[in-house]
Amino acid sequence: MKKALILMLALVFATAFLFVGCNGDDDNGNDNGNGNGNGLVANDVAEWQVFINDYEAFVDQYIDMMTRMAEDPTDPELIDELTEMMEEVTTWEARIPEIADSIEDEDEMEQFLDEIARVSEKMMEALMGGM
Repeated sequence: MKKALILMLALVFATAFLFVGCNGDDDNGNDNGNGNGNGLVANDVAEWQVFINDYEAFVDQYIDMMTRMAEDPTDPELIDELTEMMEEVTTWEARIPEIADSIEDEDEMEQFLDEIARVSEKMMEALMGGM
C-alpha cells in the first residue's frame, strides 16, 4: 500500500511538471534552495528529511521559473531553464521510491509520505492558480 502511494505521488509530481512545462501556465512561489540530498548531514538529519528540503527547493525554483515565464514566455533564457529543469524531473521522480525504500521506521515513513504529499499539493495549487 505504501509503495503504491509513493509511486502515485511520484507520478503526480512528474505529471505536474510536464503539464506546466508543456502549457506554460502561470504559477507563483519562491526560491529557497538548500541541502544536498545525500545521506546524513550535521545534527543527524535523516536522508529523507534532506531529500524533502531539496525536493521542496526544486519545486519552489520551478514555480518561480514558471511565474517568470508567464510574464515573458518568449525569453530564451527561461526556455533553456525550463528544459534543464524538465531533465531533472526524472531524477527527482526516481529518488522518491529510493528514499522511501530506505526508511525503516513506520513513523518516519508516515512523515515522509505526508511531506511528499504536502509538496506535491503545493505544486498542484500553483498549477491550479495559473489556469
